Amino acid sequence: MKPFIIGIVGKAGSGKNTLATYIKDCFTVPVAIQEISEVAKNQAELLYRWDGAKDEAGRRLLQDIMEAGNKYNPHLWTTLLGELVDSLNVRVVIVPDIRSLNQAEWIRSRGGIVVGIVRPDSIGQGITEITGNHVSELAVDITLKSKAVNVVFTNDGSEAKLKAFAQVVADSVKLFNSSVQT
Repeated sequence: MKPFIIGIVGKAGSGKNTLATYIKDCFTVPVAIQEISEVAKNQAELLYRWDGAKDEAGRRLLQDIMEAGNKYNPHLWTTLLGELVDSLNVRVVIVPDIRSLNQAEWIRSRGGIVVGIVRPDSIGQGITEITGNHVSELAVDITLKSKAVNVVFTNDGSEAKLKAFAQVVADSVKLFNSSVQT
């Protein structure tokens, strides 16, 4: 059985990884967090000696690698993600780094859901105008406004609200998908 996929779309600094962790903690079945950018991160480490820091230079490097892959093959990242997801022995996979509309649509085509997260004050959360205005970040605006996104949460920085939203997402998935119920 293929795992249920929860995609999270949002700009850098919006709280995607934190939300993914909170959603994962709401399940008692096996859950994995699988970043679509994992291959790009490996390339950055091997080819460019990236140290893993998500500072401006690190974010820009990952953005550029992902964009180069999109130009080469618009379905490259979803193809690689599909191979990774299908190899995991879990019931739910959370993908916290969805950017483009085709990535969100791919998750929906697999029967998954896509959750949007926005944080009005993300500039200053380690994000600069340079990385915040990269084409991959601008694609997020289009994706967030699309019908591929099931619901959008505004992150005001409240941990309690983010945890409550994560619980709603997890409960919704459990309600409509018997394979993830305990």
